[in-house]
Amino acid sequence: MQQRQREWGERLREIPVSPLTPKGRAEAKEELEQLTAAESALVGELATGESAGALSPRTLRSVSLDTLATVFVPAVNNNGSNRNKAEMVRLLLRLPDEHGVLPDIGVWPKQKDVAEGLGLSQGRIPQMLKDERKRWKAEPAVQALCEEIIDLLVSMGRVASAVEIADALAVRRGTHLAGREQRRAMALAAVRAVVEVEQLLPQEAEFQHQPNRKATDESLGAGLLALDVRENDGPDTPTAPGLLEYATRLGKTADRLARLDTLPTAATVLAELGALTVPPGTVDWDERRMVELAAAASVNAAATPRLEIYPRDLSLVRALRLTQAGLVRWIPGMPEGQQPGLTGEAVHERVRARFPEMVVPDGRGGTHHELPTGGPLTKALRDAGFELSLSMHEREGVLRYLPTRVDDASSYLTTGAWRQSTRTGAVTRYADDPQLAGAVRAEERLLASARRDGYRVLTVRQQLVRTRCGS
Repeated sequence: MQQRQREWGERLREIPVSPLTPKGRAEAKEELEQLTAAESALVGELATGESAGALSPRTLRSVSLDTLATVFVPAVNNNGSNRNKAEMVRLLLRLPDEHGVLPDIGVWPKQKDVAEGLGLSQGRIPQMLKDERKRWKAEPAVQALCEEIIDLLVSMGRVASAVEIADALAVRRGTHLAGREQRRAMALAAVRAVVEVEQLLPQEAEFQHQPNRKATDESLGAGLLALDVRENDGPDTPTAPGLLEYATRLGKTADRLARLDTLPTAATVLAELGALTVPPGTVDWDERRMVELAAAASVNAAATPRLEIYPRDLSLVRALRLTQAGLVRWIPGMPEGQQPGLTGEAVHERVRARFPEMVVPDGRGGTHHELPTGGPLTKALRDAGFELSLSMHEREGVLRYLPTRVDDASSYLTTGAWRQSTRTGAVTRYADDPQLAGAVRAEERLLASARRDGYRVLTVRQQLVRTRCGS
């Protein structure tokens, strides 16, 4: 019965909104008490006890991100004498407050911003932080975390974005917090704490950190980590400064490619990135890793699964065109009310499958990852040339897109428009009609290609070509 009561308690109890609440700290202590039976007598001393060093590395690596947060942020004393220090650590690591709200201070907070948030002088923060760095460095749990991050860097080619490391820790360590932003924030806090420990004695640091404060996507602002040469490394091992400088050049090239009028192909991306001089030593990255790091080191570039480079703020209309996300399958002979059509979720999936990091305006001067639905999505589809409208499925009661007119020539429909010549009149590439503007751009590219070597290929469905030629 007691075992069943514990199981019910695990399933039914309310999850704390932050590990720094009294309930969250209690659960952290409970987690430590539930580790392996052979070590349970030592677990309760994990945060501050002298016997913590006796815990096995395997056990220390099983500590969750929530519990690590309680190790990083000291509990406030009964008299509140250390309240500023505890709040300084929470803000610097960007951990959620007791209400579960993340500080609005940037993904990799600056010390001056932390000082402003606390109403303290900027010089006070380094003084308090030095003591915390020393405390963290002595913690076995933090030592195990540092070794884990080093292992991750080795497996990722000795250099990786802080977000990559954080996402890996979130999968390995876990957290009770469910939101994507909060989970990543918890993991980034762990990475930031280890980076701070490494900066306690820079000459002895195992790796170096380089922020990316100009990045348009906040997650990229956490920057890159590069593993430095260690005593047992071979003579051809590249240095951390060399790797970071190389990654910076990759990022600048990715940004240049992302600004092109046409989406660069994987061949173009690999040729441009591969032309850069690598740092002295052996850089053992495959092509995909090179492209991923170029995007991670950029200001506004991202990579598709095909290894294309695109801007993170790629317009939704352009993304819909490139992915042909508005193609709707029409089943001949089936009544319109029973046609499966195309749901908004399916449109999102098509776009995200190719452009996973694309962001859209949030209407408040910023951006977010949530793609629009309803009217805004319908307008974007029409601007992209897909003549679709929303209607309810008769049986399933689900809103889905159907073509406004049906062309029997094809079972996949987008638009029935037949492009006319754009060489006459005042039509330009900036025309309000997206089809005319696109046609002008296409014709300009064809004319430009005629004056150069090589060729351009236009792919068209054969059945559609035969139908159009016959008419």
